[in-house]
Amino acid sequence: MNLMSIGFLLATAISLLLTPAVGFVATKAGIVDVPRGRHIHKKPVPLIGGIAIFLAFIVTVLLRLRVTGWVNGLVLGSGLIMLTGVVDDILELRPLVKLLGQVVGACVMVSMGVRMEFVSNPFGGMLHMGWLSYPFSVVWILSFVNAVNFLDGLDGLASGVVAISSLALGLIAFAKGHIDIAIVSVILSGSCLGFLWHNFHPAQIFMGDTGAMFIGAAMGGISAVGALKGPATLTIAVPVVLMGVAVLDTALAIFRRVRKKMSVGEGDEEHIHHRLLKMGLNQRQAVGIIYAVTVALAVAAYFVSQQEATSKGWFIAFSAFALLIALGGIAGMFKLGKLGRKIRERMARRQ
Repeated sequence: MNLMSIGFLLATAISLLLTPAVGFVATKAGIVDVPRGRHIHKKPVPLIGGIAIFLAFIVTVLLRLRVTGWVNGLVLGSGLIMLTGVVDDILELRPLVKLLGQVVGACVMVSMGVRMEFVSNPFGGMLHMGWLSYPFSVVWILSFVNAVNFLDGLDGLASGVVAISSLALGLIAFAKGHIDIAIVSVILSGSCLGFLWHNFHPAQIFMGDTGAMFIGAAMGGISAVGALKGPATLTIAVPVVLMGVAVLDTALAIFRRVRKKMSVGEGDEEHIHHRLLKMGLNQRQAVGIIYAVTVALAVAAYFVSQQEATSKGWFIAFSAFALLIALGGIAGMFKLGKLGRKIRERMARRQ
């Protein structure tokens, strides 16, 4: 636990100190996010703040762990994905080019041991994937990369959600005795937390795709390695429940855009956080609600992680409960968002 605590505090401190320096360089270089279109902020804000998160993570990992095996793959692969984000923040890459960079980074991670060779079966035993573990793990990592990227729409939202989720992931791994995964997880949490101090509303700096893609890749990679550690450790259900808001928001966004015959990579204003704002909440209130849901999901994920594979009833019950709560909450937000908009429209007509 001391290794975890020191790693968490060290990563937080490094990120806290580095973020203003990265913001200063970004501003001088003209790498800023100018308000336009769907943007909520009113003035230019420096981008590429994710570099501070990445550097805090890498430095702390090098200081606290012997970097071998899967840790090498996580560092190198997520670093390549982070660099893709940097280029995208500066040049605005086409979606397919950006996806290609993500795929290359994910393939590097998987080839160096960051993959699921088998997963827990909630009905007992293990599911061995054989050669399918390679494409499955790549898709798993890419899913987390883009889920976090989609979530990054309000000040402090993505960094806060990943800080909570990765801390919970670390505590779950520690409870199961997998110290390497626990340490890397809490280091990621600390790196996000230090950045959050500067990123919470009103944000002084944005992480950009640089940060969103990196922390998504790191979460995906860590959870993939966790699935290798045994049938009762970090099953697929645990990271999915932890990142429930981002996962469901992404699934709904894909469904919505396909139904409307839009490009999946095309932005809109129908994400969960947009819905909360349309209900009349301000940024801090909207982000606070999503934080609270993430904490509740983290508690549910912890209970899921404690069930042995033979405890079918508890496993299914907690998984179903967490999913239903999340779906119900999101459905409620969508309905309330529509109701609030109708009320405002009627009031405007009366005036």
